[in-house]
Amino acid sequence: MADRRMLSFEVDEEMSGFVAEQVAEGSYANAGDYLRDLIRNDRDALACEMSPERLAYLREAFAQPPGAYVEANAETFLSEMRQRYRTCEE
Repeated sequence: MADRRMLSFEVDEEMSGFVAEQVAEGSYANAGDYLRDLIRNDRDALACEMSPERLAYLREAFAQPPGAYVEANAETFLSEMRQRYRTCEE
């Protein structure tokens, strides 16, 4: 079993109420489950944000001459990025 450590912190009434609502909706068994899920999601998002593959893609894209760029809308761009980096979305 992994070494476990307890964290202790205070939140205001509004935040506490929000967490309680998440638990009451049945998404989480308790506040600890909610916080663990929040931390995991944040950790995973950060890991995907600046992966070596994404950095290489951006470096390559910005190294192109101005005539090589094509116009695209945000929806098209995001769709392409989701396809290219599908592992971060799963």
